[in-house]
Amino acid sequence: MFGIVVTQDTAKALRLFSEAGLDTEQYMTAHGQKEFLLDFEKGEITLDEFCLRMAAACGRDSISADEATRCWQGFYAGVDTERLRSILQLREEYHVCLLSNINECMMKLTDSPRFSADGLPISHYFDSMFLSYQMHMYKPDAEFYLEACRRDGMNPAETVFIDDAIKNVEGARAAGLHAIHIPTNEDWRPHLTAFLQEQEKTSE
Repeated sequence: MFGIVVTQDTAKALRLFSEAGLDTEQYMTAHGQKEFLLDFEKGEITLDEFCLRMAAACGRDSISADEATRCWQGFYAGVDTERLRSILQLREEYHVCLLSNINECMMKLTDSPRFSADGLPISHYFDSMFLSYQMHMYKPDAEFYLEACRRDGMNPAETVFIDDAIKNVEGARAAGLHAIHIPTNEDWRPHLTAFLQEQEKTSE
């Protein structure tokens, strides 16, 4: 979701976590979250447990849920309304779902009216959503992609996955899906259009 649907501000999030006292180089890498941050995004610990473990990692007595949420939501830098509306247009012809490594702190913002300028939550734009903290799965685990396909009755060989992380694109391909890599925060629409046009040519 972040870096594709949502404009991502990694620098701000890292700054907020660092200001809270967290060693971001130890727990947050280009390849994804680690240790208790990963546990939280996989839904293996609650927000209260996350706050306790973050406080311990920061050498502090406590971290409030509000502070933890503010740190996580630092990743959010807004959304392009026209791109969101393009998703709705895609749904007129295709089944469109969201597969995201995410946690409840970020979903409090993204699945609320604050998400878009249209005052609509992210769930409005997709047929279905598969979220790591609810599924207890994490990209690039092939089973995450396959379980989403099973639940929505999608054939992996006829499914296109878009992501800004190479490892997640490779994971999708390993699961038998088509996959497109999009640089972080770049408009995904020209890439998808080119892919679909190429598929039409090869099927003629």
